[in-house]
Amino acid sequence: MMSSLLNGAKRNSFEFEYFLTETKLHMQQYIFSLFLLCLALNATGQKIEGNIYTEFDGSPLMAAEVTWLETGRQTISFEDGYFYFELGDAEGAQTLVVSYLGHQTDTFTWSGESLNIRLLESEEQLDQVTVSGRSTGSGRDAQSIASVAVINQTELSKSACCDLAGCFETTASVRSQTTNVITSAKELQILGLSGVYNQVLLNGLPFIQGLSYTYGLSTYPGTLIENIWVAKGANSVRQGYDGVAGQINMQTLCPGEADALFANIYVNSFGESQYNLHSGMRLGEESDWKMLIGGHMTQPAVEIDRDKDEFLDVTRIRRYSLFNHWEFQEETDLGWHTSSGVRYVKEERIGGQTGYDPNQDRFTTNRYGQEVDFQQFDLFSKTQYKWNEQHLISLDFSAFYHEQQSSFGTLSYDGMQYFANAVLQHEWTPTPAQKLSWGTHFRIQDLTEQILFAEDPAQRTYSGLYETDYNNLGLFAEYQWSFWEDKIKWLVGGRLDVADPYGTFGTGRSQIRVEPVPNHVIRLSTGNAWRQVNLFAENIQLLASNRDVIIEEWPLDAEQSWNWGVNYTYTLAGDDWSAYLSADYYQTRFSNQFFPDYDREVAKAFVSNEGTPALSNAFQIEGRINWNTVWEMKAAYNYLDIRREQEGGDVLVPFIPRHRMMAALSYRPEGNRWYFDLNAHYYGPQRLPNTEQYPDDLQRGAFSPDYATLNAQITYKWSVFDFYMGVENATDFRQRRPILNYQNPFEATFDPAFIWGPTRGREFYLGIRYRIP
Repeated sequence: MMSSLLNGAKRNSFEFEYFLTETKLHMQQYIFSLFLLCLALNATGQKIEGNIYTEFDGSPLMAAEVTWLETGRQTISFEDGYFYFELGDAEGAQTLVVSYLGHQTDTFTWSGESLNIRLLESEEQLDQVTVSGRSTGSGRDAQSIASVAVINQTELSKSACCDLAGCFETTASVRSQTTNVITSAKELQILGLSGVYNQVLLNGLPFIQGLSYTYGLSTYPGTLIENIWVAKGANSVRQGYDGVAGQINMQTLCPGEADALFANIYVNSFGESQYNLHSGMRLGEESDWKMLIGGHMTQPAVEIDRDKDEFLDVTRIRRYSLFNHWEFQEETDLGWHTSSGVRYVKEERIGGQTGYDPNQDRFTTNRYGQEVDFQQFDLFSKTQYKWNEQHLISLDFSAFYHEQQSSFGTLSYDGMQYFANAVLQHEWTPTPAQKLSWGTHFRIQDLTEQILFAEDPAQRTYSGLYETDYNNLGLFAEYQWSFWEDKIKWLVGGRLDVADPYGTFGTGRSQIRVEPVPNHVIRLSTGNAWRQVNLFAENIQLLASNRDVIIEEWPLDAEQSWNWGVNYTYTLAGDDWSAYLSADYYQTRFSNQFFPDYDREVAKAFVSNEGTPALSNAFQIEGRINWNTVWEMKAAYNYLDIRREQEGGDVLVPFIPRHRMMAALSYRPEGNRWYFDLNAHYYGPQRLPNTEQYPDDLQRGAFSPDYATLNAQITYKWSVFDFYMGVENATDFRQRRPILNYQNPFEATFDPAFIWGPTRGREFYLGIRYRIP
């Protein structure tokens, strides 16, 4: 007894010392980073600075040209109207010339103090009218045939947005859901369906596939993202045969438009820190080549266990990535255009019991831990040749190599994947109202997964080597035309794919946009889809728990589904305000859906090719209003009814709230020095997996309780710096002890995927952005 107490005391003492060491390390990293930024500021010397506004309503003017009359030295203003010169750039000059499209060019004398410049609107009649103003951050693509929500950098800056998985706090169409609380694996859900049913694209190219699906979302830093397009329902056939629930297309920063230098440092109250750096440049003043180069680093949090269940509340993540993007000429120019790049990612994740030491405890029953160690190399290229305004031919290529070593308690999981995707396409635009796109699509995957058990008290039986390979060759054609003075736009497409080993599949999709009266738009879409199932790569919860996986048939058949939907959007505006209201309904039917059967026996999951019919009904209503480009408010409501068939009738799919609400408020006063952003979320009850056959102490209710979260952020802009601080989950709501049977992590009933709510609790964060335009 005394020995046990002494050992416990030593362990607690060690953990406390480790906590202090880690905290000290992170504080040193943060202070050192602040020191570097201060050096950067000091190195620039004294500045000649000011702000440029329009006299009409006081809005800041972005990209206004500011020139020293005497020397010709020039710069442009930032998004908030701020501009600056180094003192040495003046060289004795005193007169500034300021110009902006649609405004009168004016001259100003610098007297040694900061300038506040207001330009008068030009009285000259222009051949083209350019409407400028501050970006609202998110909205609807009014002219798109599909129902598309657009998220830009302004919207992304309203929250921490450390990576792609965290970029949807103020977007009602997408839900970021944790699937394994120990490793913090996440997926992006559209229409309430699993993330595997939507396409996640990088610059229109697929990279989130197979092994990269589980952790790939977190490897794209938010600072690298320019825009995100979210489309619901069936989309274009040009990008593939999958993605029936929707599409998330992330556009990275353009090499020719990115800041000359950008740096970002972020640290949260858990001790986790992130560092981002990138630079965009043109290779010579007359050169058509542009380049973007950058890097990202994440350092792990300290050990935190507020639940006192001896499991870490925050996964310890260490990540490094480098990327390089090249571009030749503009995409709209005649002739050649090339955009290509490479990326390398190295990541380690450790979760599990406190005090877990990989060197001593890996694959043993001493202490339970989960580790993920992977590296991925990406390559992409988009090349096109434009003969004239009617004909264009393009070749899009993407490929990646992913290698992963993982451990889940006494289970060893190693994976390796080669993936390549190529699309050769010809576009013919005979008239402005018509366009034909046709081409061929090739995709190949070589995915190998090996599962071994060092020792296994749970007596699982599915160890072995699993190969999920396929080759696909497809032909597609898509036609788009508009008529009735562009009040009707119609897109229809089809494709035929031959996939080994699945056979031949046909895919057809249609979208139509109708604007019967101004500002009232109705959109309709329908189409089918199919996809390959990557059993363990896409269902990490099977490995994270100690369930025995009973694979009744192998290989698994392809999933098949059909989706249709309708969207109505109404836009309106006044002298100093604008608003929109959007409502939509989508239904998805699966004729064959893969879903592990968790309810047949305790601590087992049955996998077979007996297709499970399923039905998804999703309704959303959303509104936004903007006043004076200062205030913006959004609100949305989602209703989700997602069921699958099983013996005894239909049942709700677990962990999907039938009712969900979101509201966001932003305040950006004139001058753009202080920003205030607030968003709140409500989640209704969610059906939980059936635990009636479990021991009494492990049984859970049929539904989770409802809950709400609140997030807030304040940003201050000063010179070339943005200082931001905020809080996520301000009410500190937590799902307490989310791990089923955490007391016995090596028994068959241990399950860390029993998660329906936030588990990290309240999180404070602080960050600094530094940019040179």
